[in-house]
Amino acid sequence: MGCVVRQQTSVRTVNREGDSVTSLTLDNGTEIKARYYVDASGHAGILRRTMGVHVDCPTKLQNIAIWDYWRNAEWAVNIGVGGTRIQVLSLSYGWIWFIPLGPDRTSIGLIVPAKYYKEQGKTPEQLYTEAVGSDALLNRLLAKASREDKLATTNDWSFVSERLTGDNWFLAGESAGFADPILSAGLSLAHLGSRDVAYVILGLDRKDYEPEWLRHYYCSTHRYQIRQHIRFADFWYTANGVFSDLKDHARQIALDAGLSLTSDKAWQWLGQGGFIERNSGTSVGGYGLFLGKKIISSFTGEEAHYEIVGKSLFKLNLEGAEKDWTGEMQNGRITRRRMYRRDGKLLPMLDVMGWLATFLKTERTFEELVMATRNYAMEIGQAGPTFPKFWEEVLTDLEALVSDGWVIARTDPSARAILPINLDVSFQVHDNRDEELRAKA
Repeated sequence: MGCVVRQQTSVRTVNREGDSVTSLTLDNGTEIKARYYVDASGHAGILRRTMGVHVDCPTKLQNIAIWDYWRNAEWAVNIGVGGTRIQVLSLSYGWIWFIPLGPDRTSIGLIVPAKYYKEQGKTPEQLYTEAVGSDALLNRLLAKASREDKLATTNDWSFVSERLTGDNWFLAGESAGFADPILSAGLSLAHLGSRDVAYVILGLDRKDYEPEWLRHYYCSTHRYQIRQHIRFADFWYTANGVFSDLKDHARQIALDAGLSLTSDKAWQWLGQGGFIERNSGTSVGGYGLFLGKKIISSFTGEEAHYEIVGKSLFKLNLEGAEKDWTGEMQNGRITRRRMYRRDGKLLPMLDVMGWLATFLKTERTFEELVMATRNYAMEIGQAGPTFPKFWEEVLTDLEALVSDGWVIARTDPSARAILPINLDVSFQVHDNRDEELRAKA
């Protein structure tokens, strides 16, 4: 695409004036000047550190990761030709990842709370060896494997940069922030941030909107995305039994989210998907709200709760909301769209959520919603075979709107139809099927 790429090249100095980068000096003395500079240097955060950007660790959970690489490990399951699955193995004090990187190389890592590491008084090597040796599945998979003996450790890795932009620079990928690697969302977050930076630069070049607004849009949106996944990781560790007093810890997670709740209420809030920020959609780590609730249900053993089930009437509620702007990104262009704010919650008038909010300005019945959804699906090309998936998206966004108070849902005893108790959604959380897949291989 016309880019000049320099590989195996280090940036020796970031030259600056105030909040602007003037040039980069490479290790061979070459000076590089550009209109914009994007720091995609990962944890190193070369530009971030030079510009003095502080980072925030919005979690009370501090963990230690210990990992090494193995050669010629067996895979737990073979899928098709050359396919497999990552294994996540739970321990009473943490968890182990098993990630094949290629046909003969596998990354195996141990995650434990920093508190546990300190209490044990053991070296990282001792903890790692004991953990790997304690799992029967790993013992079988590693029977003919050998370690590379490149043991590495890191700690306190979850963070969010206090700002992601400057006069002519941006932070993207892990220089912007990093969330605990639950559900392997790192690449999803990196791709989201990189796409958003590209759109903002295009918008700046075209002078589509005020430069301040474009930068603020990227900074606020992407920081939210990173924070929401950190919140999910908090819940993962809480529900996975790593901490002794789960409900009190859930209360601390709620406090970090700006909510003062009792321990019982905080646990209920988490169980209903409270870790999910719905300001820029309804997904966490690429997983929708309904699937998020099913994952939570599998942790807690409690039935997933849905605000919209059994309801027959729905109406938009904007009382006390303030108007603001968000962005819609399509075909290389950011288009400013209306958004509402209230009590820390955001309602973006985008896509399905925006259509729902507009349709429900007048109270509607469940029957009317079904009919309108079918018509809307035809208008935007989502009818036919794709309609079931589109209907799931409508229900997911409706659940988010009701959960956050943007839509009031109630039941009319005389209504001819209500939203069914058993939500018919195609995505499910399955039990581990590795044995079944191996038998078919």
